[in-house]
Amino acid sequence: MKLLKNLLMLVIVIGGIAAVIIFHEPISEFSDGILQGQEGEKALARGDWNGAMAIFEDNWQKNSGNMKTALKLAKIYHRQSQYYANEGFVEYAGRDSRRKRKNVQLLEAEAEKLFKTVVEKDPGNLEGRMAYARFLQDHGRFGAAADQLQEAFKNHKTEPKLLTALGNLYKAAAENPLETRSAIQGWLYDWAIYYYRLALKTDPALFQPRFNLGVIYHLHTSGTKPPQERIIKAVREYCNALMISPKSYETHYNLGLALVDMNAIEAGFRQLSNSVNILADQSRVLEAQHLAQQIQTVRNSIFYEDRQYQVTADDMEPWLRECLGLKAPSKS
Repeated sequence: MKLLKNLLMLVIVIGGIAAVIIFHEPISEFSDGILQGQEGEKALARGDWNGAMAIFEDNWQKNSGNMKTALKLAKIYHRQSQYYANEGFVEYAGRDSRRKRKNVQLLEAEAEKLFKTVVEKDPGNLEGRMAYARFLQDHGRFGAAADQLQEAFKNHKTEPKLLTALGNLYKAAAENPLETRSAIQGWLYDWAIYYYRLALKTDPALFQPRFNLGVIYHLHTSGTKPPQERIIKAVREYCNALMISPKSYETHYNLGLALVDMNAIEAGFRQLSNSVNILADQSRVLEAQHLAQQIQTVRNSIFYEDRQYQVTADDMEPWLRECLGLKAPSKS
């Protein structure tokens, strides 16, 4: 019995040694890939995009079947191609410390190739499709971007990030300077509103759909000035957005403009001033100065009607007074 036990132990030991010998190289490559991935993530965390690019390139060369690495590298190529667009090239040190130089067009081509690889080999990769769609959108290829997001929508109909991305895509397509057909623009804005509403149905606390709905209702309507009911819709959405992100200077600014448009002059300029104060509190002095100049331009361009025609706190509905921090009208 003892002899059998010893023989069994010997077989296990020999088998273990053989496994280490046979699988040593693949295991080492797998471990190296994990370590390099961690290195790359650390580089991204400290803002070293070029360093991360070199690490993930090395990782991809060693394991071209890893779709996580492919997607990460594609995103980095996309970001760097945009960041260095004016220079026309990216220069960085490779893993062997030798200098590399890639032009922006090459980075864009390599990014798209990797994005395609990810969605073809892993069709259900939601992150991959959304990143690829963003790449296509940033290059003005709105139809192709919509195809990617609609494909993802088939299996992710309640994913807030995807629904928001669809809204953003249709809004961006409507705002494309090359799209001058008002009927098509209106159609695209309607789709943007539809997807933003779906996103808010799944998660009412989303900021971006709220803010963008306010923009669409306020600024993107027919005629020289939006109808009053559309402005009120915009104001409501901006107020909802402020409940989610009270320190958003853009929301305070847009809310101020909308209030001025609905003739609530004093309340409007109070919100416009809030936007400048928020930037100043964040030590963003130059941006605050620029915004203050824009507000002065707005002030100079409006016609101050007699106060009796202006909208005051007494004229506002309770939800709007609450949003603006105004007291309820005194009872006479």
